[in-house]
Amino acid sequence: MIQWKQSIAILLAGCLSLSLVACSGNGNQALPEGGDDTSTVGRYIETPIEADWGSDDRILGMQTNESGTVSFYTVSKSGDPVEVTRHEIGANDAVTSQPMDWGQALPGNNTMVSAIAELSDGTVILLTQEDTGTNLYRTALGQTECQPISITDWPTPSYSVEGTYGPSTIFPADNGFVAVFNDQPEHGLEYRTADGVQTSTISNSMLYLGNNDVIANNQQVLVRDIANKLLLRYDIATGNKLGESACNFVDINTAMLLTEDAQYLVDATGLYRQTLDGDKWEQIFNGEGSSLSAPANVITGMALDGGDGYYIALSTSMGPRVIHYIWSNETPSLPDTELTVFSLKDYPILRQAISEYQTQNPNVKVTLQIPSVEGATTEDVIRALNTEILNGSGPDILVLDDLPAQSYAEKGVLLDLNSVDELLEGVLPNLTTAQTHGDSIYQIPAQFTIPVIVSKTGTTQPDSMSTLLQQIQANSGDVPYLVIPPNLDAAESFLMDWYLPCAPEVYSNNTLDVAQLETVLGQIQSMHSQLQSDAAKFGVTQEGIWVETDSMVESIDDGIYQVGQGSATAHVTTLTGRTSLEALSFQQDGQCQIDSLYGRGRFLPQCSVGITANSQQQEVAEDFLSVLLSQSVQSAYVGIGLPVREGALKAVTLKTFSDENGKLQPLGEQFLDLCQTLHSAIPRDAVVEEAIREQASTVLNGGSATDAANTIADTVNIYLAE
Repeated sequence: MIQWKQSIAILLAGCLSLSLVACSGNGNQALPEGGDDTSTVGRYIETPIEADWGSDDRILGMQTNESGTVSFYTVSKSGDPVEVTRHEIGANDAVTSQPMDWGQALPGNNTMVSAIAELSDGTVILLTQEDTGTNLYRTALGQTECQPISITDWPTPSYSVEGTYGPSTIFPADNGFVAVFNDQPEHGLEYRTADGVQTSTISNSMLYLGNNDVIANNQQVLVRDIANKLLLRYDIATGNKLGESACNFVDINTAMLLTEDAQYLVDATGLYRQTLDGDKWEQIFNGEGSSLSAPANVITGMALDGGDGYYIALSTSMGPRVIHYIWSNETPSLPDTELTVFSLKDYPILRQAISEYQTQNPNVKVTLQIPSVEGATTEDVIRALNTEILNGSGPDILVLDDLPAQSYAEKGVLLDLNSVDELLEGVLPNLTTAQTHGDSIYQIPAQFTIPVIVSKTGTTQPDSMSTLLQQIQANSGDVPYLVIPPNLDAAESFLMDWYLPCAPEVYSNNTLDVAQLETVLGQIQSMHSQLQSDAAKFGVTQEGIWVETDSMVESIDDGIYQVGQGSATAHVTTLTGRTSLEALSFQQDGQCQIDSLYGRGRFLPQCSVGITANSQQQEVAEDFLSVLLSQSVQSAYVGIGLPVREGALKAVTLKTFSDENGKLQPLGEQFLDLCQTLHSAIPRDAVVEEAIREQASTVLNGGSATDAANTIADTVNIYLAE
């Protein structure tokens, strides 16, 4: 089975309303004792903890000790030996680090320490994942050796071939540990002594036992119930249920904390607290715009600092981080500057940039406006936006994907970004010049995707859809020429997948070429019919493969494997990010080749941003765009989209396509060469595409391509002329 690299979670804190939505703000704060909720001064601010750890390390076992200090461990992902370091946060956030010798006592061969439970007496329990299965070890602070804990009564699943099977994670509790079985919920939670002896069991198949959805203290365990959005408390010694509380606000990515008198929960939206005898949650601070809300950050733990502050551990694309959230009486409750960003869609990389920018600039509030089209069309939304812009009350930054960008450029709505010093430095120049208007650049994509054809090495690349159709029809082999896509029955998806690579011939300069649209629709109709025939003839279709990570499910392109395994000659797809590159990287050298679809050097800009010419915050907007295009944001893994910054693109390519010696494989070189040759940006306009989608069923069910093209033209021509 292919071993997929773990993806950083995509976390979206979406906000919708009947009008433009402001996805930022302070929310309902619970101030420290003595605070005044009517005051205009004072709010929580975040301070990163400075410490020396590797970019591939993970933070485990964060907790507040009986002495009031906060400790945690960093662990290398794997190795021989595994590197384990204990860190303790002292006064003024000074970190004391001490390497542990336990890693040298653990078996080699890809051993991974997946959880650490440090007990109050200094005993430490290690949970490992090894080639032989899941194992437990016992050691202690100050020791150098680890003793295996033999447990014979753990359940063994039917798919286990050899080795032991144990919990997915463990937590310290009283004089032992709580073991979490998230793969076998009927076993729920177990409380065991430090010697591994089972004392009590909590069995409940409704529990959502993810690694961050259980927490324990000396007497109780707190568990999240995803089915009913409840938090449930149980007595550790008896397994009896003690209470429950609703938590409908919970995001996918969470961490929890349980003290003697309260329970805490932190997610992308902020930190919340509820007393154990209470029934209401209070928001301690709002997480929007902080490091918590960055889509590339995964929350891995939290602890109290002994005062009014909190330590929260994060896993980021740049490595582990610990953030100290502390109350500041000197910081204004509300930032004194607001920057508004308008987008028709929610882009994770945009939220990543907002989080990083506001962390660096706490006195600037970035408001992301995402319109709801409930009760209105996209055309209505764009008209309302145009009115605001003309009145001088429009947003400072526009995400121009799906907007009439060409019209905005011609009418002077956008600022020429050539005038912004160093903004374009480090960005692939061919991606920016592809969207020029005369000598001016009014928009810069933050990411891009590439329609490509992946084929057996030596296969003649088609120069048009009609040529590709001829190659498919001429196939006389025992496997299909083209991988049969899984969306044959999904009319809109199939139509748009084949239309977009041909869009520049159909729609450009705010003009729709009806004759060319008719031709393209007819070709897509023929392609659909041919692929349906091939699916019946060969009895194969592309399977949908999904990989689940901590808080994200990603689709893997199975069609690339079918070409690599000889199940088809070619596959038309879109390289959308790291996952699609990894699918490509598993092909053997010389087995496959990739090229821009039809050899046209086209790409799809993602999150193309521009600054409105009448913005009152132009300098702030320029600074924000600099952060959006920075190495740190561009390197963050937020799902769909390839980085436009050359350094970040090369880094992800090397990480994905490097061999065991760290050398870039030939297919990786092909990919980088392809990115350098891209020169044509595929135009996007939401109104035009909506009109085309509405004709999908008609076209793919054998209706007239001529009638469909004319209907589309009637729908959009008035809009395009405005």
